[in-house]
Amino acid sequence: EDAPFWLVETRKRVMGSAFCSDKQLATFLGRPPRISWRFCDITLPLDLSFDDIIAEPEVRDRAISKLDADGWNTENNDTQAVWLRAYLIMGPVRESILELSLNQQGKNLPAKIK
Repeated sequence: EDAPFWLVETRKRVMGSAFCSDKQLATFLGRPPRISWRFCDITLPLDLSFDDIIAEPEVRDRAISKLDADGWNTENNDTQAVWLRAYLIMGPVRESILELSLNQQGKNLPAKIK
């Protein structure tokens, strides 16, 4: 709780990047993912540029005030965080699809998909 804002946001981005890379590698290699969404507390990073994250508190707070209630920017700025947030939202879905496709028990696959 006492960590500086820039460190909290950087940790979210690093963990999010590792989580997304894990899903991409698992998909590419046809192997189970190593980081399961069931055991992770993935918090979406705020949709801010890196410059806003490390900026002085006044500048940072002004940038944060331009975010909506869910942490998305309202000015249509295309930051790296936009893509990371989108990949993180889709991560559990992608992992579920991987789980179904890598399942060795092909019986009742339509029922499992439902």
